[in-house]
Amino acid sequence: MHVNQLIRSAVECQLEAPRFAFVAPYFKQAKAIAWDYMQKFAGAIPGAIFNQSELRVDLPGDRRVTLYGADNPDSIQGIYLDGTVMDEDQFIAPWIFRRVMRPMLADRKGWVVFSGKPYGKNHFYTRFRELSQRDGAVARLYRASETGYLDEEELRLLRADMTADEYAQELECSWEAAVPGAYYARELEAARNGLRIKPLVYERQVSVSTAWDLGWSDTTAVVFFQVLGREIHVIDYLEESHRDMPWWAKELQRKDYLYGSHLLPHDADAEQQSSGGKSLKRQLSEAGLQHLRVVPRTDNVLHDIQQVRRVFPRIWFDSVKTEPLVDALGSYHEKYDEKRKTFTGDPDHDWSSHAADAFRMLVMGFRDGGVAEPVRPSKTQFSPYQHLNVPRIEGPPRRPYITSLP
Repeated sequence: MHVNQLIRSAVECQLEAPRFAFVAPYFKQAKAIAWDYMQKFAGAIPGAIFNQSELRVDLPGDRRVTLYGADNPDSIQGIYLDGTVMDEDQFIAPWIFRRVMRPMLADRKGWVVFSGKPYGKNHFYTRFRELSQRDGAVARLYRASETGYLDEEELRLLRADMTADEYAQELECSWEAAVPGAYYARELEAARNGLRIKPLVYERQVSVSTAWDLGWSDTTAVVFFQVLGREIHVIDYLEESHRDMPWWAKELQRKDYLYGSHLLPHDADAEQQSSGGKSLKRQLSEAGLQHLRVVPRTDNVLHDIQQVRRVFPRIWFDSVKTEPLVDALGSYHEKYDEKRKTFTGDPDHDWSSHAADAFRMLVMGFRDGGVAEPVRPSKTQFSPYQHLNVPRIEGPPRRPYITSLP
């Protein structure tokens, strides 16, 4: 359906040199999903020319439809689009549309179709909910029990072969079904039920520390947090790709935070040939960031995940600024081996893993004592009693801050 829509739109578009795109999570996946259909349907148009290596069809009148993979956003940069389909959007990093695809649609006032299936309440759920309420947008759920595409006998067999959650998610578009192999599903549910995901106030008398996962073509993720008594407040989150360390230092300095420690992964100490042999840590230091600490490489990621689960009841999230982080944590899951039909025991490296790794860095660096002492109010701050000849009334002592977990 989507391939036909792209071809038809390319043929009917009245603008000069129309350009349309089909985007899947991976380039190979785009080929497997859409390329055969592209050749079948566009092949009926006289003069259609197919480029197998670039997964592109050129139609008469300088009209073009191209297949892309979100795993290589550089291949999409620098073009304009009249329309695009984001297929299996639940597996595509949410920033791909915001920062790559959306600007390309602006000049020509192009359209976008998001297609996929529920995968927990991640960014695809948020997108569906928002578009359901937006004027001019259309949001639809197509449940197998309602469409009639599959007969009752086939649905009965599917229910027998699948778990209840798998059937609800795959065939009935259930947002409530658990993400298979999700590491933090129960912890996030407890956080929501305990009202620990809500707008948070930045406590100016306490320093803000950060935890990082570093990448270039992959996403760099930064988690901003404060330690308040026994609680850890995650107050902000940033993620970007193809940004150098001076850019990141500048972004942090733009924020109105008084920083404590910056917790970096073990590879931050590695020398970068492309940067004159300077490590990422050194580049951040030269760009003005202080209190940089490299967290030792872990021997066992699954052990670290267990440590994160233990600390989770003490963690609060800002519901606005950290929404992408919460979405990623909900989607972070164990890799599944389709051939053996079993989980591999290792985390799946997808769009959610960068945020989850930065979050794990927070917990591991914090437990190792890597967070600087919280900043307390200055003793020289103004007091309304200082010019009066009356004793100052002291309130009850505030509970002490802690900087490590037992």
